[in-house]
Amino acid sequence: MRSLHLTSMQYMHRVSVPEKKLMGSVSAADSASADAPSFRNSPSFEGRYTKCRLPVAGGSTEEQLMSDKKSALELRIPRSQTALMQLLQLDIVNGYRWWCGGEIAAAKAIAFADKFSSRYPVLRSERGRAYDRKKGFATCHLVFYPLPNGKLAWWLMSTEGRGGLADPTAPDVNVARHAMAANGHITFGDYLLHYATKRERRKLVNAMTGKMVAFDKEVSTWTWKITDWAYNEVKSSIERAANGLQYGSEQEGTLWGVLGILACQRSRPLFAGVRNQVVELHRYAATVWDRVRPKWRAQHGQLVANHGDCAGALRPVGEVLVNYLPKMRRLPVYGVPARTLSSLLAAQE
Repeated sequence: MRSLHLTSMQYMHRVSVPEKKLMGSVSAADSASADAPSFRNSPSFEGRYTKCRLPVAGGSTEEQLMSDKKSALELRIPRSQTALMQLLQLDIVNGYRWWCGGEIAAAKAIAFADKFSSRYPVLRSERGRAYDRKKGFATCHLVFYPLPNGKLAWWLMSTEGRGGLADPTAPDVNVARHAMAANGHITFGDYLLHYATKRERRKLVNAMTGKMVAFDKEVSTWTWKITDWAYNEVKSSIERAANGLQYGSEQEGTLWGVLGILACQRSRPLFAGVRNQVVELHRYAATVWDRVRPKWRAQHGQLVANHGDCAGALRPVGEVLVNYLPKMRRLPVYGVPARTLSSLLAAQE
């Protein structure tokens, strides 16, 4: 099976669903009329960009503190795929539940970004967004990320309120999706962002005994998971490798067989949902491999003689959990200095 000889990241791309299928409507921007009225000139935006000119320390003004980006070229680009996924996750958690997205050729990105920045307040500063929310307006983010095929993935994220994707007068309301809807989940590559229940280990001091008590509590949260298609594809790969007695190798550069497939899964972005699935894939692999391991050992007598019971053994799930699957922590989304749409496009020329 050729894909098992790829590096871990290459293997992950090999089993990916095509981006166009996964990332929603590719033609969201094109579906809206090019001469659709700008929200900045619509009644929904009346008074939105009126600034308070209150004096502040240092001789500045409230308007200066709320200054927006001057151009869509200043939009920042996440520093990695994991950082991108974290950004989208945090946007959803913070109320940016309405979205549309797809891919666009790099050559069209500037005109595309300018068009969307004229329709939605994607260039607003954080102070400006807070001001808008108080006035009942939507706040929006426009996110770009480069794809291996040379195109740019994009997402327009919007909160509820006037002037956003939830506004029935929005020019792109016909392609807007809600992240909580069954057909509205954000997907990227092998991954899907959804609202799920998980168990978290908690500790409290017992008021009566004074002792620390550990317990599991079910909490609901937004997290990424491997798509059903990709997850089942990995299971099928494990089964094919096991049936072929391909014990394999997990050494970087020589990944193949059951060991190689499992090593690839451990290299995924370990958001809570993904981490749980990787653990389940290790359990599945152990079940499948245990059925054929005696036959493998019978064919590799010298290895059995040299390594005893360890010959042909997979890593125990407990060991994998402790040593190979660290829990995801919040990462810096942008580099220092931050890469912008301008620098990204310049590098691709």
